[in-house]
Amino acid sequence: MSRDYYIKLSQEVVDNLHLASDSTILGQLEDNRLILLGKDHKKRWQVSNNWLMFLSVVLALIFTAFVSLQGNPQVSLTGRDSISSLVIGLSGPAIIVLFAWTLIKNRQLFQAEHSRRLFWRNFPVVVLAVGVIFESILIGFFWMLEQFFSGASFDIFTSTLIFGILTYFLASAASLFASLFKARWLTYFFTLVIIIGVTVAMVTNKNAKWWQHNLSFLGTNQAHGPWAFNLTLILSALIFIALIDYLFATLRQLQGPNFKHTICRILLSLLGLDLGLVGYFPNDPAFHRLHNEFAGQLIIVVLLLIVTIRFLMPELGKEFYWTSYIVGAVLLGLEVAFQIIHYLSLTAFELTAFVLAFAWLMLLLNRIQAQIYPEKDQVLLVKTIKQGEFFSDTKC
Repeated sequence: MSRDYYIKLSQEVVDNLHLASDSTILGQLEDNRLILLGKDHKKRWQVSNNWLMFLSVVLALIFTAFVSLQGNPQVSLTGRDSISSLVIGLSGPAIIVLFAWTLIKNRQLFQAEHSRRLFWRNFPVVVLAVGVIFESILIGFFWMLEQFFSGASFDIFTSTLIFGILTYFLASAASLFASLFKARWLTYFFTLVIIIGVTVAMVTNKNAKWWQHNLSFLGTNQAHGPWAFNLTLILSALIFIALIDYLFATLRQLQGPNFKHTICRILLSLLGLDLGLVGYFPNDPAFHRLHNEFAGQLIIVVLLLIVTIRFLMPELGKEFYWTSYIVGAVLLGLEVAFQIIHYLSLTAFELTAFVLAFAWLMLLLNRIQAQIYPEKDQVLLVKTIKQGEFFSDTKC
């Protein structure tokens, strides 16, 4: 015998979904969850498979024409004028444009309902960050292939087929990713960019024994590929500033103007600006003074935030404030151990302080984001109704 099930929604949920008494709402089953969609729900827009195929074919034809003009019957998997270089240099930019277009088409979903007008302020930074990460992943992927298939080459037909399949796969993945992308992901992007960038710079300079100098050595002319480290800092700064803009503009929209929040926003924005300037002015002789000045300001702003965060944002919880005080005390202890006792080397001090400050900053961003997307209580009432029985208004 069939049964009817009803779900009782709180007034807060009804208001958030903009429901009227006669509204029809959609339900979406996802990972054993029932997701209720309001009447203003916008469907995700994705590039059709036909257009993805068309893009792949066009780029494959350009690839064929290019390698044919080189007059070489064999095309290398990696190296100059190879499959890898053309995927990175030809397909890569086209796929980034595809990502940007898909993101624009889904801009109403990007910021949810909180701050859609911020989309165009965040858009350039998001596309730039995604583009750099995407191209970096491609470079790393083909570097790995080179280790396994060193010297591999193919005829023009086979290489065109490989190029076309790779392009189609990457374009499909980029389109799907853009349709799912949310503004709250900027926190993860910031973390991903800075960790990957710094790690790559460390690995590529292992033969230079960078740890015998200092962390800033990775961005100097003496290092191998210093642009990677400096670009990481600059790009991380841009993402961080965009993230702060998004978080505090959304908080203002939800909670109204708040002078304390404005001060915190200014300090965090200064932190992002200092981070970018540390990357823009490497620790070379020509910029040594500027580099040290901005690096010093970076430490001052972090300590100032740790000391004042309880006053500026009193809603973040006692546990977070105690954690902040402990982090601040450890940072001061590291400063004493390095400057006064001379127990720590410069590299050890920089690495430890960087990791500690970075971890605290991530914790702060997550706490602020939790103010925008708090964990809501689940809607509990799912009641079986027999024929002729009225729906009970008892709270569950």
